[in-house]
Amino acid sequence: MDAIVAFVVASDFERRIVEKSISVRPRHAWHGKFAVAQCGVGFCDSSPLEKLPSITRVVSTGFAGGLESSLRSGAILVPEIVIGADRNKRYVDGACRDQLEDMLVKSHHISAGPLLETEEILATPAAKAAAANEFAASGVDMESARIADYCLRHNQEFVAIRTVLDPAETTMPRAIIETTTNGEVPGAFTLASRLLKNPGDWPTFATLLWSVWIARRALHGALANSLPLLVAASPGRDRVVTDSA
Repeated sequence: MDAIVAFVVASDFERRIVEKSISVRPRHAWHGKFAVAQCGVGFCDSSPLEKLPSITRVVSTGFAGGLESSLRSGAILVPEIVIGADRNKRYVDGACRDQLEDMLVKSHHISAGPLLETEEILATPAAKAAAANEFAASGVDMESARIADYCLRHNQEFVAIRTVLDPAETTMPRAIIETTTNGEVPGAFTLASRLLKNPGDWPTFATLLWSVWIARRALHGALANSLPLLVAASPGRDRVVTDSA
């Protein structure tokens, strides 16, 4: 059985973006060598990933919050380092990451700065600024360090390709914060019900919808362009390593 590249996402929406990217050019020789594992917010359930056979490389992908002030919605994060909530650093597969950056910088705004993982959403500009100052990180998510740790335990290569959803100065709507629990992203009905009860969230939610459209397009394009490289990059050169921050 051929080895596959596994994309790990948190939400159903992110999964659909990845699946669309994979299906862009179905007749290429590398078609069928990719799989998607939806493991929940915070990588709370690794079983979808564990069920995949013969994984050679794992890609943490999806949306991220921006911490670097220059990054707008749709900027692509290909970090050299992932910092966990434990403050330890995880180093990605450097050879593959460098090739990704060299390719994607031609069509996207790229950041190679550290990606911070937190245990809760950084919802306000003040919270993002504090994290940026403390960790000198470019972006933030809730999964990548845990995914890197999984790869370390299973001797699999790891890289991250994320897109900025909410820039550093953006406030996330309370309806999303309060309904994103237990490793799940709220469905449309749940979110709509909460928004109706909190009209003060409407302006920030409208801004977020526009950011979602931009970030979705950027992620789709970056992943579609990355597929040949992710398959062709020679495995076994740089495994995940960690050290203290």
